[in-house]
Amino acid sequence: MIEDLELYIDDLKRIRIEREKIRAEIFFSSIIQKDMIPNSFPIFPDKLDEFDIHAIYNPAQSIGGDLYDCFLIDNDHLAIIIGDVTGKGIPASLLMIKVMILIKDQLLIGLSPSKALNITNERVAVNNELQMFVTSWVGILKISSGKLTYVNAGHDSPFISHNYSDYIVLDEKHSIVIGLNENVEYLQHEAIMSEHDRLYLYTDGIIEAINKDNEQFSKYRLLNVLNKINTLTLKN
Repeated sequence: MIEDLELYIDDLKRIRIEREKIRAEIFFSSIIQKDMIPNSFPIFPDKLDEFDIHAIYNPAQSIGGDLYDCFLIDNDHLAIIIGDVTGKGIPASLLMIKVMILIKDQLLIGLSPSKALNITNERVAVNNELQMFVTSWVGILKISSGKLTYVNAGHDSPFISHNYSDYIVLDEKHSIVIGLNENVEYLQHEAIMSEHDRLYLYTDGIIEAINKDNEQFSKYRLLNVLNKINTLTLKN
């Protein structure tokens, strides 16, 4: 009995050590993931007379499958990316990081959103044994003219507000999600943004949130909330 008890205690210690190791790995992975996204606002303080950006990242778990990025390609072109991977946890996080890096690399060398997603999709789909996929919205804003060129790869359509008017859906024909099929041609769309116009991007974690009555928050409620506060500054 004493020997069995000692073995049992040893097993408990080993399990506890393994659990702590896993917790530590998840904790540091979440820090690395959060460090990859812009989280200090304003992101471009010297561009505040031209545009402003604000974002909130709050994953359901320590590590999530949602990510976003925004960066200047050059002094007149702003890139915006948001994405959502099927599933959660470390596998989703790793795939999302891969996709975001691939898209960013293509945009930085001057490719359009559609061409960037064409290449990204091919590289993800060719070795995708788990059949995981990514929804993404990728846009490039030409700051001087306000022309927004974008592609929606199966992501929830963003909302746009013109000159403090009510938000409406920036509707377009969606392309297929990233990672499931090779040789996909991503459709590119254009919109014009002027002074006081706003673009709101989000993932389904917001609209699919459930209350105590098992009701989803929904796009309808999200639009209502946005239209009540569309005159506030981004800081508010």
